[in-house]
Amino acid sequence: MRQPFHMTAGLRVVSTIISAFLRTGLPAGPSVLLSVRGRKSGTIYTIPVALVRNDGARWLVAAFGEVNWVRNLRAAGQAQLTRRRRTEVIGVVELEAREAAPILKQFLRESQRVSFIKAYFHVTPQSSLADFEQEAAYHPVFRIVSTNGREEGSTNHSGGEDQRVQYSDIRKGADRLSTEDNKALVRRFYAEGVHNPALFDELLAPSYVLHLPGSPQPITGIEQAKQLMIAYTTASPDLTMTTEDIVAEGDKVAIRNIWSGTHQGAFQGLPPTGKFVTFSGSNIYHIVGGKIAEQWADLDTLGLMQQLGAIPAMR
Repeated sequence: MRQPFHMTAGLRVVSTIISAFLRTGLPAGPSVLLSVRGRKSGTIYTIPVALVRNDGARWLVAAFGEVNWVRNLRAAGQAQLTRRRRTEVIGVVELEAREAAPILKQFLRESQRVSFIKAYFHVTPQSSLADFEQEAAYHPVFRIVSTNGREEGSTNHSGGEDQRVQYSDIRKGADRLSTEDNKALVRRFYAEGVHNPALFDELLAPSYVLHLPGSPQPITGIEQAKQLMIAYTTASPDLTMTTEDIVAEGDKVAIRNIWSGTHQGAFQGLPPTGKFVTFSGSNIYHIVGGKIAEQWADLDTLGLMQQLGAIPAMR
């Protein structure tokens, strides 16, 4: 039987002490203060949560399961982190179980001396990644995809200041862009970035992730995104795109395009055929802090390969 989270008197004391340490700039293990708006009340709630670091990337781990801050963070998409008197506004993306497994394994390995955490896990630091993938269903993990603290929301504060006022002030400068701004960003990505991937440094978040159907691993980071785009334009230097539909809501933009070009260079192992091809593509973009943080692509690869003669056409 999996133990549900219950805020005991002991945990409440521990939480209060960790929060006090973090507000005064003292380290408190892997903990940071998370301030997030309640999905129903609109009130800002602040609580210490676990932060995992690895090779410059950062993740928030729900050590006690799917508790209120997890639900609030999903709904808000943005929050504030405070640690060592530094405050920053962040955006987050929730990981799938396969991606979350190694993060949870690292977290449990680093936290194995904290006895009250062990009770909420049905794995040990020695368990397999497959076991941790199952465990991920009970311990959500969020990747931090944007930190706007230095440019828009960074502030130093003392423990005596009111946390809710600070968060409100920071949010004024870090609210999500309007849907029209988000659509303009995506349009610029296609209009200027396709044949000039150097512009990706300006358009994409450093932790950009591209999900491609059929690909075992997502494309991660700006440099990988550049190489992928170069591969497409090398195969078809005259590649052009026409937007058929574009819609936006909140921090998401969906777009449907028609691509066309001449197959003049090698493409996925196929030598140049000289054929002119046309294919469709639909994408969903997640915009954080004025940059593209995540993309889900769905291309008509079957139709493209049929036109190139790599796959027989259906009759």
